[in-house]
Amino acid sequence: MIDFGQGMATGKIILMGDHSVVYGKPAIALPFKQAQITSKVFKTTNKITIDSIYHVGLLDDAPDTLYGIKQLIYIVLVYLKQPFFGIHIQIESSLPAQRGLGSSAAVSIAIVRSLFDAFKVELDQSRLDYFVDVAEQIHHVNPSGLDATTIAFGQAVFYQKDLGKSVISLKMDAVIVVADTGKKGLTKQAVAEV
Repeated sequence: MIDFGQGMATGKIILMGDHSVVYGKPAIALPFKQAQITSKVFKTTNKITIDSIYHVGLLDDAPDTLYGIKQLIYIVLVYLKQPFFGIHIQIESSLPAQRGLGSSAAVSIAIVRSLFDAFKVELDQSRLDYFVDVAEQIHHVNPSGLDATTIAFGQAVFYQKDLGKSVISLKMDAVIVVADTGKKGLTKQAVAEV
């Protein structure tokens, strides 16, 4: 198969504000460019299929954990006036899920970008924000928008839920070490405990 659409997104790191940003508190976050998700769209003659670490096969048969992604794909295809047929989506990731690094927003952004690229439709920032917000609301119920904003812009941001974002310049002679404990977390749970 030859791909005809590609999209990429990085993870994100929150320097301050973490889950309190959902409640309107300020936060500072930056893209985590060393961890990426790539989505490639291929033409097929079959129903929509997906290949990811969580599911390989028909999109309709994807587990409940991929419900937000499944709905996102259908919503984008409706917007693009494309049938629910004839594409295969391959997702590759070096971004671990459930670690607070923005994997749900990143995969959503990569998928939206790849579908728009596949069907040669220009994707503006407000349209990307809309689609990713739909998916994030399914994933997290009450997302702050910080993950999606930081990842979509690919720059450090100062963010407050009701006030929006300001891109900031972080010029530091410093190194940030990101360590993965391997312990999975659920954003919904963490936000509820703040």
